[in-house]
Amino acid sequence: MKIIKRIAALVAIVALIALTIFKLKSNKETVETNMYRNDPNLAVLVEAEAVQMRSIGGERRYTGIFEPFREGKIMSEAQGKIVWLGISEGNFVTTGQVVARLDDTLLQLQLQALDVQIEGQRNDLRRYEVLTPAEAVPGVQLEKTKLALKAAAVQRKTLLEQISRTAIRAPFPGIVTMKMVETGAVIAPGMPLAQLTDISSLKLTISVPENELSGFRKGQNVSTGADALPGKTLTGQVSLVASKGDAAHNFAVQVLVKNPQPDALKAGMYGSVIFAEKEAGQALTIPLAALTGSAQAAQVFVVKDGKAKLRDVKLGIAGERYSGVLEGLEAGEMVVTSGLINLQDGTPVRVRE
Repeated sequence: MKIIKRIAALVAIVALIALTIFKLKSNKETVETNMYRNDPNLAVLVEAEAVQMRSIGGERRYTGIFEPFREGKIMSEAQGKIVWLGISEGNFVTTGQVVARLDDTLLQLQLQALDVQIEGQRNDLRRYEVLTPAEAVPGVQLEKTKLALKAAAVQRKTLLEQISRTAIRAPFPGIVTMKMVETGAVIAPGMPLAQLTDISSLKLTISVPENELSGFRKGQNVSTGADALPGKTLTGQVSLVASKGDAAHNFAVQVLVKNPQPDALKAGMYGSVIFAEKEAGQALTIPLAALTGSAQAAQVFVVKDGKAKLRDVKLGIAGERYSGVLEGLEAGEMVVTSGLINLQDGTPVRVRE
């Protein structure tokens, strides 16, 4: 009887496994039937525009990101307990403004004790100045008193300097962008209390190709713009031209711009340096939408014999919608401007009318 039950259980397991395999195979066939397969012979619908001569070169733009003119931390020069903290995130502070105070009770008591000591030494000095000429006291005693009084004066200046350092001041004007301590905290020398950001001026760093770097020099005034201030032209001054380029032969150029609206223009926003060309002549051009690859290794898809052919091009000056082409294309050739994501070299295409 037990053998019969075991056989029945084994048969049931085998049947279940067979049913599972059959179901998985059926599901796989269904998925493969419904799966989309790219037909290499099916033409991709694209939009294209002819390469032609246009007036270009009226303007060159170099895009970058604004950085704060100065950014640093407000730090303590003394050790002690914060008894007053007068800043919060978002507050504007000026140079030298007291932002926090440390407990100076012990220093004040030491100063009082030293003042008592100095008063006694001054009284001794007056007596010795009277008694020494009469040889009532040795002259050396008068000299020792004078030296002790000078040492006490130096010690008093040292205490006053230590007391002044318990008032922590802002090193430059700016906005408190981060507060790191609270009232009651005990801090050590060099410990930061807050981060201070100065955006009264901004540094715009752009990347300039090697063949255009000669157009920039330190101290040069340039026109700049900001995405946050559309239609407004700002005047900047070139403060740095990099002496070393990156692997793509681009060089960093830094432009200092006075911030006209700190409430609207912030560090981290996009900006651009604008160069107006003296002469805007005719040039062979393509739409910027047709470009793929990078600025240093630009490529376009050219429609030829019903297929998209990937071709390397060398670019010239670019405008707002079109870029000049120095090499790689001829007038009248059609370049793909839409549908690039679906294309590879040799993909069949059909141009939308």
